[in-house]
Order: sequence, then structure tokens, then C-alpha cells
Amino acid sequence: MTLRLPKLQRPRRRTPHADPEERFQFLVTVGFIVIIALVVLILVGALALNYYNANLKPVATVGGTSITRDEWVSRTDLTLYRLDRARRQLREALAAGHIDQTAADQREQQLIEAAQGAERSSIDALVDLRFQGQLAAERGLQISEDEVQAAIDEEATTPERRRIQAIFVEPETADPAAEPTPEEDAAAAEIAQQAVDALGDGFPFAQVAEQYSTDISRENGGEYGIITDENVSDPAWVEALFELEEGGTTEVMKGADGIYRIGRVTEIIPEATDALFFPLLEQDLTLEAYREQVRREQLASKLREEVTEEALAGPIEQMNVAEILIESSGAEDPTAGEDQIMAAHILYSPNGDPAAAAELAETDPAWAAAEEEAQATADRLRAITDVEERSEAFAETAQAESNDTGSGSAGGDLGWFSASGPYVPELVDPLFEDEDLVTGDIAGPFRTDFGYHVVLFQDRRAPSAERLQAVEDALAEPDADFAAIARESSDGDEAADGGAVGWVIEAQLPAEGAEAISALEAGEVSGVISSEDGFRIYKVLDREERPLSVAQEDLVRSTAFSDWYDPQREAAEAQGTITLDLGEAAAPAETFDPSQLDLEGGQQPPEEVP
Repeated sequence: MTLRLPKLQRPRRRTPHADPEERFQFLVTVGFIVIIALVVLILVGALALNYYNANLKPVATVGGTSITRDEWVSRTDLTLYRLDRARRQLREALAAGHIDQTAADQREQQLIEAAQGAERSSIDALVDLRFQGQLAAERGLQISEDEVQAAIDEEATTPERRRIQAIFVEPETADPAAEPTPEEDAAAAEIAQQAVDALGDGFPFAQVAEQYSTDISRENGGEYGIITDENVSDPAWVEALFELEEGGTTEVMKGADGIYRIGRVTEIIPEATDALFFPLLEQDLTLEAYREQVRREQLASKLREEVTEEALAGPIEQMNVAEILIESSGAEDPTAGEDQIMAAHILYSPNGDPAAAAELAETDPAWAAAEEEAQATADRLRAITDVEERSEAFAETAQAESNDTGSGSAGGDLGWFSASGPYVPELVDPLFEDEDLVTGDIAGPFRTDFGYHVVLFQDRRAPSAERLQAVEDALAEPDADFAAIARESSDGDEAADGGAVGWVIEAQLPAEGAEAISALEAGEVSGVISSEDGFRIYKVLDREERPLSVAQEDLVRSTAFSDWYDPQREAAEAQGTITLDLGEAAAPAETFDPSQLDLEGGQQPPEEVP
């Protein structure tokens, strides 16, 4: 008999599979956990995506590097901070009496408009600063920490300012477009010296300015406003002003523009640190972000300076050019083929009110009075036999008596016009119908709904297209004399000199044709160049390297960097190395750097950024 141990019966494990209900509960629990996990993942993903879009998403790329939305926001905050600070300084200047209410309102509006375009101007500035930084790096340019700190200290400081009175004496020329003759310059120098003598005799500066100054500031006793040492009117004169004590007066100084200047310092406003600069700045952005923005700005500034100095280094090839200008006034319809007339008028309205004249009855005595006055003026002017004297008398009468104050202030000038406009037929039809009128003739009076017009006939010309074709035909002749054709046909100021403009650099030529003209060899003539005021044809008389004049140097300083930089940015955009993805960002806006806004003197225009 064999003894065997009995088999142990192990308890069977209960599993969810054993019970359908328990299995169902298990699956529900697992599913719920999975759903919660998915929801959490979705929420985390959404938050991450939202953070990315709000902070890290690129809004632009420049040369393979990204500009994030965070950087854009930071730059916009800085732009708005600077605008707010400019508005604060404006209010302080107004309260201190350094600026009048009208000027303050104008500058306030400029700042408001700049703030409205801050988003777009900020991204444009970022792209420029990033691209210019890359161009600077290619040249090995760097900015030190000391340079960054110096720029920060400068921005946080209000520079010394000076309130001045000024006397300007500009030579009076027979031709406003021409340079003054030695005699005209000497006459201006003598007037300036008379002003100095009067000041030396103890006469008040305001009285002397009112008597001798040719600047509009004479109407306010020579009050020129408050300036910094960066005022651009005349560097040597401004430097002399900042060397004076309060109450001091400069000697007569002739500027590069030919104007004689005398200045007196009436108040010195010392340099001061803006105690609110950093506390208010840190409400908008971190000091680290601000410092980085300043670093990029200073690097771009150093690049600008280097490029500009390169453009100014050494002689620059210039062109001696002559020009034929065929004017086309804004009132001309090129398709109409109409002749044009140039004239001036003096308007005598019933009761001196052109706007109300049409409402008056035909029998109102005011009509007869206006006609009588107009006829008397026409008779008086016709009695002047010398055409030049008659024209001068006409202009003086228009300024003093014309009820058309718009043209009256300009001597009654109506410019060029055609029979179809822009003036009423009752005024212009008689002029076009009378083919015997010659320069200097007095016509009228003519009655219109505005009153009675006395007219000075000045000139008549064929349509611009017809005159241009005649010039082109003449130049096409084998032995065409450009100078003779210019004297005969050009409407330019240099026509009497055969169209001679003189020595110019490319930046002085009209933008529409500068490149084509610069490519011409000596003796070659350009094609027709269309411009806002008509059509131009140029001849290059000679080419040579010459030193720049003061005016040319100033022009190069103002244009050299943009001439060098703009084509490179345009090429980078075309090649896709500069891209923008702004979404709903504002459209491009005309903006400026408020740090360049002259809040008190009002002498300098705003500059674009950066």
C-alpha cells in the first residue's frame, strides 16, 4: 500500500475577467485615468503652445537668427517708454515757459501718432538693428561695456540747454535761386555790422533784431528759442554760443550757408540727471533688456559713422552737368494738349468778401464799388510804362489790396493754368481768347462770382508734350547745341546760362534718373527723365574727382548710409534672408525716434528710426 500525500488545492485568483461586472468597472477606471491624463497633456500642450506663441514664436528672421515675440514686445515697451518720457519732458518745458502752447500741441500730436505706430516701428527697428549688427560684425566692429554705459548715461541725462536771441542777415539776391554776388554778400555783411554797432551803442537786442534781422524771428524780437549744442543751424555759431556766459553775445559769424549770424545767450539751463529715468523704465522692461537694446543701437551707430566717413574720405568723382527742364504744372492735363498761361491777379470783392459775393443782388451798390476800385487799379497800373516797374507795383498792390488773400500774399501769383482749369471760365477765357497779350500787359477787370479781377499777363506756352517733342527733335540733329536749345526752350532757372547746373555728385541729381545720368560719359546726353514738376534732359559736360563743397559734404553725411544700407536690406529681403511674420501686427507707419525730437527749440525735424 502506497501512502500518498493529498494534492493541495490552491485557491483560484479572482480576476476582473472572472466577473463581467468587475471587468467593466476596471475598464471604466482605466479609461477615466487615461482621459484625465490626456486632458492634462492637452492643457499642458495648450499652455506650452500659448506661451510659445506669446513669447518665443519668431516674428522675423535675419540672416538665420530669429527675433522672438518677446524681443518685439520688449522693443515696443522701450519705444513707448521713450515716447512717454518725451511727453513728460514736453509738459515740463511748457510749465517752465520754455515752449509755447501752440508748439507744445504740435509736438504732442507727433508723439501720439508715433505711439500709434509703435508696434510696427519697433519690429522694423529690430530687423534693422539685427541686420546692421551682422554687417558691423563682418567689418570687425564691436561695442565695449564702457560705450554702452556712456550711451545709457547720456540718455538718462538732460543736456545743457541755452535760450538765445538771434539776428540773421541773409544776402538779398535778384534771383532767389542764384548764389549772391560779391556785391550782394558785401551788402549783407554791412547790415550785420550795423546791427553789431547798434548793440554796442546799447540798443536792446530785440529792437536791433526787429530792424536788421531777415529771419522770421525778428517779429518776436529775435527770440530763437532754446537749443542744445547739437543744433544744426550752424555748428561754429552754436559752438560759440555755448562758450558764452549768460548775457554774452557772439561776434558776427558767416555760416556755410552764406547767412550772417549774431546770437545772445539769455538763459543757461544746466545739464541734469533725470531722477525718474530708471524707476519709470523698470516699470516697462528690465535693465538687462534695456542694456541689450542700447548695445545694438550703439553698434548700428558705429557702423553708420564708419560707412559715412568712408564716403567722405578723399576726392569724389563729380559731374559737370547742364539741364533742360520742360515744366508740367499740376493743373495741366497731358491728354488735353492745351496751351497754358501764367498770370497774376488782384481781386476786388463786394464788401471785401469773396465767399458772400455770389449771394448779393446784381443791383447791390457793393458790386459797383468793387468794379470802380478794380478799374482804378487797372488804369493806374497801365499808366506805368516800364514793364518791370509795373510788375513790381502789381505785386505790391496785390499784397496790400487783393481780397484773395491766398494769392495776394504771393503778389497775386496764379501760376500756370489752362482754359479747362482750375480757375473759373469768366476769368481765364478772355485771356486765352486775346492772342495779342504780351508779358506785362494788364487785362480786365473781369467779373466773376467772387468779384472783379485785374490781371497781369506774364507768359504763354504750348502743352508740355509738344514742347518736349520739339526739344527732343532739336537734340536729335547732328550738330545739336545743347546750351543753345536750353536757352531757347528750358523752363529751368539756369536756362539763360545754357542750362549749366555746375558740378554735382550723384546725390544731387533727381532720384528718378540719378543712376542713368551717373553712367553717362562726358559729352553724352540722357534720355527724358520724368519728375513731379515736368521732364528733364541732362548733358554731362565733364567728369573729374573734386573736393566736396560744404553743401555737398552735408548732403553726403545725410544720405551716405542709406545709399549703402538700403540696397543691402532690399536684397536680403528678396533673397529671403530677412523675413517677417507679424500676424495681425499693425501696418507700416511713419515714425521717428523721440530722442531726436527738439522739444523746446523747434529747430530740428524728427528723424526716422533707427
